[in-house]
Amino acid sequence: MKTFPSQSSYLFAGAYTTARMFSLISENQIERLFGARNESEIMDALQDTFLAPYLASTSSINESLEKAVTQAKKDLISVSPDPDLLLPLWYKYDFYNIRNIIKGTLKGLSEEEILASCFETGMFTPKELFDAFTDGTLVAIHPFLHKVVEQAKSVKDSYEIDAIKNKEYFNGMAEFAKTTKNTFILSYITLLTDLFNLKTKLRLTKLKNVTQRDIFAHNGSIPYFVFESLSPRELFSRFGGSDYWDQALTEYENNSSFALVDKLSEEYIHSFLKRESMNLWSIAPQYAYFNAMKNNVQTVRAIIAGKNAGIPESELRINLRKIFR
Repeated sequence: MKTFPSQSSYLFAGAYTTARMFSLISENQIERLFGARNESEIMDALQDTFLAPYLASTSSINESLEKAVTQAKKDLISVSPDPDLLLPLWYKYDFYNIRNIIKGTLKGLSEEEILASCFETGMFTPKELFDAFTDGTLVAIHPFLHKVVEQAKSVKDSYEIDAIKNKEYFNGMAEFAKTTKNTFILSYITLLTDLFNLKTKLRLTKLKNVTQRDIFAHNGSIPYFVFESLSPRELFSRFGGSDYWDQALTEYENNSSFALVDKLSEEYIHSFLKRESMNLWSIAPQYAYFNAMKNNVQTVRAIIAGKNAGIPESELRINLRKIFR
């Protein structure tokens, strides 16, 4: 049986990633992006950020953003005493990719088109997943990804495929957390599961002919019978209080907009990670850094996309995530 490193062995990795936080985008740099009037000024603003080296190697901003995330993954793996404990950080990309492979195949898309829609940050490359899917050997590299493929064979609706993907994603993460016996990872995955269930419960208030039990992720902190009996507002209030979620829930109830709910969910996760990362003798600082890196990339991408789409700055600011550092 594998023996995991002691907590003290994470001191260097914790100090390293905490220091790297300060290289991420600042509020002032974000304001420069908001003030940019065209793509040329956006590029100039980004040259003063940690993204500059990636922009130098490609003319595509999106490609530069993906390279930054991929490099962050490589850096974390290189400094971690046990990179296997980082798997939950990459895990969701594999499930996202296998979902795209399944859906792309059903649509008759080419291999090139399918792979272009995938992320490079998973445990496996998109090409490895595509080949294993095509050859029927996925079970040999990851049983939970294989389960998604097998269950998806009996459904055709896109929403059903998503539900299967989500269920097996959380099943796989829960099993991984139990094998590590790492208290931080257990708490982190439990929190992700809880927030997923809360958002699913909220969506069900607008959906018809969907059985709650079929899409509820197990292994969260809220027993199913409690989850089933309480209203979305009662459930959300358990995570930060009712005032924290009030505006977001009202926005969803009135306009069916999930943007603020997603925003506050991410900020709640970040607050948890930031609090846990104060302990440099744990793996938490590595999780906090990667979460902050992803947040930076998503924020830059959202500002650029919003400007290109002509979205008013005031509207864009409302739904924009806080910058995590």
